[in-house]
Amino acid sequence: MTFPEWMTMVEQAGASMNGVDMNWLQHQYQTNQQPSLIAQMINAGHAPRPMMGQPMMQPMYQPMYQPGYQQPAKPKGGGFSTFMNIFMGILGFAAIVGMILYGLMLLSKQANPETKGRKLTIEGGGTSTYDPPPYETLKAKGLDPTVAYPYWPVVYDTPSMKAAPDIIMGKVTNYGDSAVKNVTVHFGLYLQNGDKVGTAEDMIAVLEPNATWDYRAKVNHNYDKCSLDDITFSK
Repeated sequence: MTFPEWMTMVEQAGASMNGVDMNWLQHQYQTNQQPSLIAQMINAGHAPRPMMGQPMMQPMYQPMYQPGYQQPAKPKGGGFSTFMNIFMGILGFAAIVGMILYGLMLLSKQANPETKGRKLTIEGGGTSTYDPPPYETLKAKGLDPTVAYPYWPVVYDTPSMKAAPDIIMGKVTNYGDSAVKNVTVHFGLYLQNGDKVGTAEDMIAVLEPNATWDYRAKVNHNYDKCSLDDITFSK
């Protein structure tokens, strides 16, 4: 609500503005006072008047309902201002489109997770990859998939040891630009309830750049499932 509109509502509430200090009225407007309350104060004689000897201040408003009232003209912006408004609008639109495309890309990655070539953060820096064979590979070897899947491929000494596979097989590739030493895979062996009961490890002395190592980690305890805990190495 503008100040002239507020003043009009004070007058409509029955107050006469003759002789009322306009500075006081502007202060009441800026502090969000109700027009009806201000009208009551004016009619009760509580509104301040200009000091003696000073000319009476002319009203700084023109009620909208009086004849001849004209809406104040809005300032016109220059050509540069118009250009900047258009330019900022284009930037805002481009930012919104970019955020939408980025969100779609993240959703696509979640819907199609990579199942091979998983990069693992390894102790000491560098990069290596562990590629577990797919579920079909386990069945093709005649192994019991309920023991290993969805964990790691296993090899049994005899059919009677299906509940306790003794070797975990897989591959580690060095994608660095220099050879690494003492590369070791560390597996944890767990029961169905999640309790850790043992470990399985294998180590190679040197793994050259872009070389792949087929490890065979021997387990030291009967287990229901296993998980790759870490891959460590030294320069």
